Amino acid sequence: MYFQIYILILIANMKTTDFARYLTDFFGQYLPIECGASKNTISAYSTTFTLLIKYMEKYEGVRPERLCLADFTMQKIKDFLKWLEENRQCGASTRNARLAAIHSFFKYLQYQDIKGISMWQAILSIKVKKTPHKEISYLSVEGIKLILNQPDLQTKYG
Repeated sequence: MYFQIYILILIANMKTTDFARYLTDFFGQYLPIECGASKNTISAYSTTFTLLIKYMEKYEGVRPERLCLADFTMQKIKDFLKWLEENRQCGASTRNARLAAIHSFFKYLQYQDIKGISMWQAILSIKVKKTPHKEISYLSVEGIKLILNQPDLQTKYG
């Protein structure tokens, strides 16, 4: 009984960080209600922030329960994106998708926490990487003629 009360007191005294508060609102209110984002978008964004939080703990030494908005600088986000490519072997398109999720969060923050607007805009200035465009191959004129000559025009289905 005393242990349960002690745990409740500890939980009550724990302070929620600004990052945790804004991230919760971003996923709980902003994306689904204000933006009407799909479940797939929310899931993809969630994966991005899960990776970012794990990265911040392992490589930047900031435990998840202590993460604050001030911990996210332009350089740290760039380092995270580089880590995605080098350590996780993500391609440019995956890196760009992760960056889109991060950009979405920091665009949201511009209106929620204006004290840090210059930091948020610095993060928003991170560019997407160019991805190679796949060449669309077309049939040659001879190939089209060959296909059109295949049906037997003497039959009903031809």
